[in-house]
Amino acid sequence: MRNIVVALVALCLLTGTFFIGTATGAGIEDIERITPRELMRKLDRGEQVLIIDVRSSGAYAASTVRLPGDVRIAPDEIIGRVGEIPMGAEIVTYCT
Repeated sequence: MRNIVVALVALCLLTGTFFIGTATGAGIEDIERITPRELMRKLDRGEQVLIIDVRSSGAYAASTVRLPGDVRIAPDEIIGRVGEIPMGAEIVTYCT
């Protein structure tokens, strides 16, 4: 299960896209991309979503944009911090 989460986060880093993935059995064909507006609708409905900011350290430092409630996990910290991601969580990763 944790390997799937790592794979999803790594995929975002490789493609530079904004997406959401399923926590079980996810493969590339299972990844659902959502827009910022769709994410806001989920949050407005009270859905539990873990938002992970995976921007590079330079991009993060240069930006004033932060999403409320997001978790910052730098690309070089992903493997070491995978234990912080709740099992079965709906995860949205974003980067620029």
